[in-house]
Amino acid sequence: MDFLSVLEIIVVAICAITYGFMLFFKVRGNVLGAVSELIALAEASGLTGAEKMSQVVNGLYVKIPAPLKKIFTPERLQSIAQTVFDWMRKYADEYKANSEAGVVKTPEEVKTDVAVAAADLAIELLKLTVPELKKKAEEYGIELDGLTRKDEILRAIMEAVLKKA
Repeated sequence: MDFLSVLEIIVVAICAITYGFMLFFKVRGNVLGAVSELIALAEASGLTGAEKMSQVVNGLYVKIPAPLKKIFTPERLQSIAQTVFDWMRKYADEYKANSEAGVVKTPEEVKTDVAVAAADLAIELLKLTVPELKKKAEEYGIELDGLTRKDEILRAIMEAVLKKA
């Protein structure tokens, strides 16, 4: 990864934190999550590479608030999307190589992975409102049985997800 790619990721992260940029995205609550999801949707579309990139860039550009469109031009968004795509591809290739090489995780590594995933999920869920949490529970197929408070719904989702892990 070259210096400009790293710099772009840092700029995106700073903007997301400083300007509350992630609040404008309805997809997974964060910039990298939004880019990743749009890339996954484009990959499943069967379009050519250039058409996929155009779909991702257009999807991102529509979600950006007008004042930030001067900073996040389509060209910049394309660069960001390419960086995220390259990272996803590298991760997938490494995972495949490890699987083929028979690299098996220790129980401690698995526990760490589950703990990190749970923490990430908790952080994502804490940002949601009660109606959004109810929708998330529905997406996961979780019965809320009359739960109405945010902490109760959050706990129900976390318990259900951790039981599946």
